[in-house]
Amino acid sequence: MKWKNLGKDTVIYGLGGALSRGLGFFLLPIYTRIFSTAEYGSIEMLLLTSNLVSLVISAATDSGQSFFFFKEKEHGHAAQKGVVNAVLQWRLIWGLCIVVLSSFLTPMINESFFNFQLSNWEIVLVIVSALFTQILTQCSGLFRLIFRPKGYILLSLCQTTVAATTTLSLVFIFGMTIKAYVIGLASGALIGSIVGIWNIRSYLDFSKSYFNLWPRILKFSLPLVPEALLFYIVTTADRWAIKAYLGQDELGLFAVATKFTMVFAMALEACRQAWLPYGLAAMNDKDGPKSLKAAATMYFGMGVIGIIIFSLVSPLLMYFFTAPAYH
Repeated sequence: MKWKNLGKDTVIYGLGGALSRGLGFFLLPIYTRIFSTAEYGSIEMLLLTSNLVSLVISAATDSGQSFFFFKEKEHGHAAQKGVVNAVLQWRLIWGLCIVVLSSFLTPMINESFFNFQLSNWEIVLVIVSALFTQILTQCSGLFRLIFRPKGYILLSLCQTTVAATTTLSLVFIFGMTIKAYVIGLASGALIGSIVGIWNIRSYLDFSKSYFNLWPRILKFSLPLVPEALLFYIVTTADRWAIKAYLGQDELGLFAVATKFTMVFAMALEACRQAWLPYGLAAMNDKDGPKSLKAAATMYFGMGVIGIIIFSLVSPLLMYFFTAPAYH
């Protein structure tokens, strides 16, 4: 296990994550003065919808790509290239089917989740952005697999910066609110996916199909979908419950409060992002069990310390980073 390289990559992921995710955190003083609590609640519901669509489009093929990319390493670049293209073609074709189906269901989604407070095209645009996001996440995932943390971070920064810039421009120039956020979200995903595709072009081949690899990849990936769905339910059930029983305003307050967990989550995410390729490599190493145990212990210790520190400073963060209406 190359602990020095792991530490270096963790620092890069940490600093990069602080820049990309931290941008959303530091925009809270502006966003909480632009969006009312009810509008923030609607935005949170849009994100929940987008994440659910993304989960269905992905079908856990991110795990399949990671596993088979390392498995095919001994067979050379061409074999790894086949895995990447098979996953990309799956997401494009299957994702397009899901987007079309979801678009037809938009009126029902609007009535059930938003009480027709949003226009149908806003919901459709969020659903379409989920497809672009899945292309982007595949590209960023590949950067991790080839040990290029800087590429991963720059791609994340590109998406976040474009989304924030577009949103704020539409707010200050045209006076939009939720529409600005939706367009910004879609713009960030679109531009990010284009940049990602360009930067992994050495692994892409549009001259032929790789459908023959789908059965093997899906046989590995699909059994992981229930776990991904369960994780989605566990991590979002509180938001769905607040929306159902307390309404949009309370959901908006809760959504803003959870933004502060990004401060703590960024540190743990840095470790997780850096660890994946090393962990996969350690599985085939004779010292793998020892390395996995040491990394898990370090991760747990950092998490406990972070929770204690974050709990102490969170009231101050809420006071300084939000508008009075959110206090």
